[in-house]
Amino acid sequence: MTVKPSVPKAPPADPASDAVRLPPEEAPCPRGGEIEDVRLAMRGDRPAFDRLVLSCQDDVVSAASYYLGNEEDGADAAQEAFLKAYRALPGFRLGSSFKTWVLRIALNTAKSLRMRGRAKKRGGGARRAPGGPEGAGPDEIPGPEASSSPSALLERKEVKEALERAIVELEHEAREVIVLRDLAGRSYEEISAALDLPLGTVKSRVHRARLELQKKLAPYL
Repeated sequence: MTVKPSVPKAPPADPASDAVRLPPEEAPCPRGGEIEDVRLAMRGDRPAFDRLVLSCQDDVVSAASYYLGNEEDGADAAQEAFLKAYRALPGFRLGSSFKTWVLRIALNTAKSLRMRGRAKKRGGGARRAPGGPEGAGPDEIPGPEASSSPSALLERKEVKEALERAIVELEHEAREVIVLRDLAGRSYEEISAALDLPLGTVKSRVHRARLELQKKLAPYL
């Protein structure tokens, strides 16, 4: 699914309220290319912003889809998030991860859509996540085995729909970190910076969210 955000010719002076603190790590494309595209987009270069969108739109739609439990609702949230990101470009810190920044905006937007009752619950399930965490290793906090993480469970067809429902049933804080960590593949450090939370708090929330998912999915494991 291709998201085609309609953006103004130039971003306004004030950043959007969804702008968040950003991590200094990892980019979806080569750092020099991304930074240059951000600089150009800040000056109103539409093709540069389109390149930024194309570099991360699949992950953003997937994250929003899992948060809301529906791919079409996720695509709506992602498109709105990209518009907000364009308007908020003056507040973006060069050298930070554009992808993680937009993911955070998308989850904020998905939360707002859900609270306002705009999510349509059309049916058909959420979009499959493109992959698991990058460089994932053993958690410092003892917890569920990696094979029980959401990204691993997605490989088992019989639990896919149950997992999608279970993620939607999580509280916002748990759903936010599990989507960012296990479905969008963001590092603990990136999530910590994006959510402005201590690293230990992020790890604890991910751990508790995984345990809750395991309980919900116990009949399928």
